Amino acid sequence: MVTSPQIATSNALIPSHLPRNLTAIFIGATNGIGETTLREFARFTKRLAPNVIFVGRAQEAGERIARECKSLNADGEFTFLKADVGLLKGVDEGTLQTGVETEEGPSKIIAFRGHGASMATLTMEHLAKQYPNVSFIHDFPGPVKSGIARGPGVGMMIMRFMGSILGPMMNIPLEESGRRHVYLCTSARYPPKAEDKSSAVPLGEGLLIAKGTDALVGSGVYTVDEHLESGDEKVDAVLASLRREGMTEKVWKDAESEFVRITGKTKIQVG
Repeated sequence: MVTSPQIATSNALIPSHLPRNLTAIFIGATNGIGETTLREFARFTKRLAPNVIFVGRAQEAGERIARECKSLNADGEFTFLKADVGLLKGVDEGTLQTGVETEEGPSKIIAFRGHGASMATLTMEHLAKQYPNVSFIHDFPGPVKSGIARGPGVGMMIMRFMGSILGPMMNIPLEESGRRHVYLCTSARYPPKAEDKSSAVPLGEGLLIAKGTDALVGSGVYTVDEHLESGDEKVDAVLASLRREGMTEKVWKDAESEFVRITGKTKIQVG
């Protein structure tokens, strides 16, 4: 378990270990965990003049968040792009609009774990083979009052009702979740598979490099829980069984075919 004090110590070291003018892209950052992580990232990257691009559906919220981040980090640039990433066409359009190209490419890609968790992890493993210099992290944030049940309908109403009763006893504070995700973005605990020449905050006392989804230390793809610990032996066994069945390639081919069907593009462009 990575403790809150260890996270705080690591995040405080970000300005002295990450490069100036670094680029960060946040997808789905106008509410909940995404918004809070973006705001905490702005807070911890003071003096680094980061170039931050964030994507979301709500124009008004995006403009507000950009102003708030600028007030937290006057040297940073915070650009909002409106896109519905709940739809594949929105994902494609949002990706094209960012237009970000760097010499080394991204160093970390993080996704929140939800439905189809194993499929998402296997997709990351496929991408990691193509981009061994990138670290992929699939995380389960735990119970967080994030606005996920803000939509209409009976189901959402039930979720809000249950959350109002159980939430105070179970929920991780939203700001704490944001700080945890900043840690995931910046710590050397989750390195890419290839020799890591990217900047990262060194491991604190008592912490070790994390185990990857293939049960090997530092192997580039990680599935972590709300305590930022890697999946246990049961998770490793499930993923190993799926790999033996050839599911990594099957999942990617299925995702690619759906992408082509919906967007009309002949292939998924990555990088």
